[in-house]
Amino acid sequence: IRVNGKKYYVHCIPRRLEHSCLRCHSRPEDAPASLVARYGREAGFHCREGEVIALDTVGIPVGEMNAAIAAELKTQIVMLGAGVSALAGGFILIFQHLVGNRLAAITAHFEAAAAQPDDAPIVPVEVTGHDEIGVLAGSFNALAARLRSLHYGLDQKVKERTAMLQAEIEQRIRIEEALRVTQ
Repeated sequence: IRVNGKKYYVHCIPRRLEHSCLRCHSRPEDAPASLVARYGREAGFHCREGEVIALDTVGIPVGEMNAAIAAELKTQIVMLGAGVSALAGGFILIFQHLVGNRLAAITAHFEAAAAQPDDAPIVPVEVTGHDEIGVLAGSFNALAARLRSLHYGLDQKVKERTAMLQAEIEQRIRIEEALRVTQ
């Protein structure tokens, strides 16, 4: 409603005539003389029990209510923003701890392994956890073991072939010597 140009939100509660009120409000003849003198013989009389005789009214200025709601909304938005920021920061820290640090350690290990001399053995990566990062570390270790095996196999083949070539060279040298002696 509007009162004196200001908008109000109004809440009304009906007040009903109770049995004890009938003594004064049913007939003017039964009412105290001061009540009849104050309101006259018609107003407030001839009522029945349970009838609405008044309204208890509370009016809240809409402008002030809207300002209070807006201030509370701003506070709640700031608190929500702070909470979301803290939660996001927590997720980032947890992710960095659980994933980033482990991947950084594996990356550093890979870089160190790549920088080693060719004949240096590749040291296995420490496997922590059974998640994707643990699988990655385990796969690296399996690859390193396979490379060691291949390297060892190639090394053995080179030694065997070198021995064979050395034996062939020595045999040719003996044959050439024998040919020179016979000529």
